[in-house]
Amino acid sequence: MRYILSLLILSLLGFTGCKAPFVPTGTSYNLTQLFGQAVPEGGGAFIQFDTENKRYSGSTGCNNFNSSYTLKGKKLTLDEAATTKKMCADMKQEERMLTMLSQVTGFEQKGTELKLMGNERVLAVFSE
Repeated sequence: MRYILSLLILSLLGFTGCKAPFVPTGTSYNLTQLFGQAVPEGGGAFIQFDTENKRYSGSTGCNNFNSSYTLKGKKLTLDEAATTKKMCADMKQEERMLTMLSQVTGFEQKGTELKLMGNERVLAVFSE
Protein backbone atom coordinates (compact mmCIF):
# COMPACT_ATOMS: atom_id res chain seq x y z
CA MET A 1 0.00 0.00 0.00
CA ARG A 2 2.83 2.42 0.85
CA TYR A 3 4.43 1.65 -2.50
CA ILE A 4 1.25 2.62 -4.39
CA LEU A 5 0.82 5.77 -2.29
CA SER A 6 4.45 6.73 -2.97
CA LEU A 7 3.97 6.26 -6.72
CA LEU A 8 0.80 8.35 -6.64
CA ILE A 9 2.55 11.21 -4.81
CA LEU A 10 5.55 11.12 -7.17
CA SER A 11 3.32 11.19 -10.26
CA LEU A 12 1.33 14.12 -8.86
CA LEU A 13 4.55 16.03 -8.17
CA GLY A 14 5.65 15.36 -11.74
CA PHE A 15 2.46 16.86 -13.14
CA THR A 16 2.72 20.02 -11.07
CA GLY A 17 6.11 20.71 -12.69
CA CYS A 18 4.63 20.64 -16.22
CA LYS A 19 3.37 24.23 -16.25
CA ALA A 20 4.36 26.32 -19.26
CA PRO A 21 7.24 28.63 -18.30
CA PHE A 22 6.54 32.33 -18.22
CA VAL A 23 8.53 35.44 -17.38
CA PRO A 24 8.77 36.09 -13.66
CA THR A 25 7.36 39.20 -12.04
CA GLY A 26 9.84 42.06 -12.17
CA THR A 27 11.76 40.84 -15.23
CA SER A 28 11.96 43.65 -17.77
CA TYR A 29 12.42 42.68 -21.42
CA ASN A 30 13.75 45.27 -23.91
CA LEU A 31 12.35 45.30 -27.44
CA THR A 32 14.97 44.17 -29.99
CA GLN A 33 12.81 43.31 -33.01
CA LEU A 34 9.32 44.37 -34.12
CA PHE A 35 7.53 42.77 -37.08
CA GLY A 36 10.83 41.37 -38.33
CA GLN A 37 12.75 44.66 -38.17
CA ALA A 38 15.56 45.33 -35.72
CA VAL A 39 14.92 48.04 -33.15
CA PRO A 40 17.89 50.31 -32.33
CA GLU A 41 19.43 49.74 -28.89
CA GLY A 42 18.38 52.27 -26.30
CA GLY A 43 15.00 52.89 -27.93
CA GLY A 44 13.35 52.64 -24.53
CA ALA A 45 10.65 50.12 -25.53
CA PHE A 46 10.16 47.28 -23.06
CA ILE A 47 7.58 44.97 -21.53
CA GLN A 48 7.23 43.28 -18.14
CA PHE A 49 4.70 40.94 -16.62
CA ASP A 50 3.27 40.78 -13.10
CA THR A 51 2.48 37.07 -12.90
CA GLU A 52 0.81 37.34 -9.49
CA ASN A 53 -1.78 39.89 -10.63
CA LYS A 54 -1.91 38.81 -14.31
CA ARG A 55 -0.93 42.28 -15.56
CA TYR A 56 1.58 43.54 -18.09
CA SER A 57 3.13 46.98 -18.51
CA GLY A 58 5.93 48.71 -20.33
CA SER A 59 6.85 51.48 -22.70
CA THR A 60 6.60 51.91 -26.45
CA GLY A 61 9.71 54.09 -26.30
CA CYS A 62 7.43 57.12 -26.06
CA ASN A 63 4.38 56.35 -23.91
CA ASN A 64 3.79 53.91 -21.07
CA PHE A 65 1.13 51.20 -21.28
CA ASN A 66 -0.48 48.64 -18.98
CA SER A 67 -3.34 46.16 -18.86
CA SER A 68 -4.19 42.60 -17.87
CA TYR A 69 -3.47 39.33 -19.63
CA THR A 70 -4.72 35.77 -19.78
CA LEU A 71 -2.39 32.78 -19.97
CA LYS A 72 -3.53 29.22 -20.72
CA GLY A 73 -0.58 26.94 -21.46
CA LYS A 74 1.27 28.65 -24.32
CA LYS A 75 -1.77 30.73 -25.32
CA LEU A 76 -1.29 34.34 -24.24
CA THR A 77 -3.91 37.04 -24.72
CA LEU A 78 -3.11 40.67 -23.88
CA ASP A 79 -6.11 42.85 -23.07
CA GLU A 80 -6.21 46.26 -24.75
CA ALA A 81 -3.58 48.50 -23.19
CA ALA A 82 -4.24 51.83 -21.53
CA THR A 83 -1.53 54.31 -22.54
CA THR A 84 -0.25 57.72 -21.60
CA LYS A 85 -0.75 60.29 -24.37
CA LYS A 86 2.53 62.17 -24.86
CA MET A 87 3.40 63.42 -28.35
CA CYS A 88 6.79 62.21 -29.51
CA ALA A 89 8.95 63.08 -32.51
CA ASP A 90 8.47 59.64 -34.09
CA MET A 91 5.14 57.95 -33.35
CA LYS A 92 5.61 55.09 -35.88
CA GLN A 93 7.22 52.67 -33.42
CA GLU A 94 4.49 53.42 -30.89
CA GLU A 95 1.74 52.66 -33.40
CA ARG A 96 3.46 49.46 -34.49
CA MET A 97 4.07 48.29 -30.92
CA LEU A 98 0.46 48.88 -29.86
CA THR A 99 -0.71 47.04 -32.98
CA MET A 100 1.61 44.16 -32.12
CA LEU A 101 0.27 43.95 -28.55
CA SER A 102 -3.28 43.62 -29.90
CA GLN A 103 -2.26 40.69 -32.14
CA VAL A 104 -0.51 38.51 -29.52
CA THR A 105 -1.87 34.95 -29.27
CA GLY A 106 1.10 33.18 -27.70
CA PHE A 107 4.74 33.31 -26.66
CA GLU A 108 8.04 31.47 -26.83
CA GLN A 109 10.61 31.86 -24.10
CA LYS A 110 14.19 30.67 -24.30
CA GLY A 111 16.84 31.82 -21.84
CA THR A 112 16.84 35.60 -21.71
CA GLU A 113 14.77 35.98 -24.89
CA LEU A 114 11.00 36.37 -25.07
CA LYS A 115 9.12 36.17 -28.37
CA LEU A 116 5.53 37.34 -28.59
CA MET A 117 3.70 35.36 -31.24
CA GLY A 118 0.61 35.97 -33.35
CA ASN A 119 -0.92 33.04 -35.22
CA GLU A 120 2.36 31.09 -35.01
CA ARG A 121 4.56 33.89 -36.39
CA VAL A 122 6.97 36.06 -34.44
CA LEU A 123 5.55 39.56 -33.87
CA ALA A 124 8.23 40.89 -31.52
CA VAL A 125 11.44 39.77 -29.85
CA PHE A 126 12.48 41.03 -26.42
CA SER A 127 15.66 40.42 -24.44
CA GLU A 128 16.57 40.85 -20.76
